[in-house]
Parts: sequence; structure tokens; C-alpha cells
Amino acid sequence: MAVAADAITCEKEARFEQMLHMVEPVEAVMAIAQQGRGLRPMAVATGGMRRICEAILRHLGCIEWFDTIVCCEDVSRHKPAPDIFLEAARRLDVPPAECLVYEDTNPGIEAAQAAGTHGPLHSPCLHLY
Repeated sequence: MAVAADAITCEKEARFEQMLHMVEPVEAVMAIAQQGRGLRPMAVATGGMRRICEAILRHLGCIEWFDTIVCCEDVSRHKPAPDIFLEAARRLDVPPAECLVYEDTNPGIEAAQAAGTHGPLHSPCLHLY
């Protein structure tokens, strides 16, 4: 079963890469990220794969806005476990309670709450600190 799941994941990622040029920014989220740029430490914490996440951020022209990017490959437990947000906070050297999370999924909101972060606020697209 694991082999089939891996094959499906690879196929999904390959198809997504083919459609990357169609990704558009969520303006409200981009505005928040741009306002925080250089003023406070910020991270992207995503359950997605690093190469896809970085490709999206490069496509949107905002990859350099973030101090760190934490992806599914960086943690052993995934959302709704808090690990991805705890790792982002650790890399930023910011206590989780001082992190503000913008999240787009219910498992992500559960993960942010379990990590003890401030918020989380429901928002599409990006996960910011």
C-alpha cells in the first residue's frame, strides 16, 4: 500500500508542477507578509513538499521575505500534530506563544493550537509567523 501511496504522491506533485504558472497570490495574505517583511521573523510552515513550496514562493516573488521554510520533510509528525509549528518557532528563535499563525485548514488550526501559538487566524494560502 505504501508504494501505491508514494506513486500517487509523485504523480500529484508532477501534475502540480506542470500547472505552477497558474498559481495566483491571495492578495490579503501577501499584503500581511509584505508588511511584516524585515520587521519581524517570519516562516512558512507547510505540509507540502519543499520543492513545491519553494517553487510557489519563487513564482509569487516572495521567497526572500521568509526567514525559514518548514515543510513535510522536516518533521516526523504532520498536522494536526504541532511539530511543524514548533519547528518553525524553534528556527525563528521565537517562543510558540509569541507566534501568530495564519492557517488555511482545520488540521493546521488544530496543530497551531496544540503548539500553543497565538491565534491561529483562519486565512487562505500562506502560514506566517
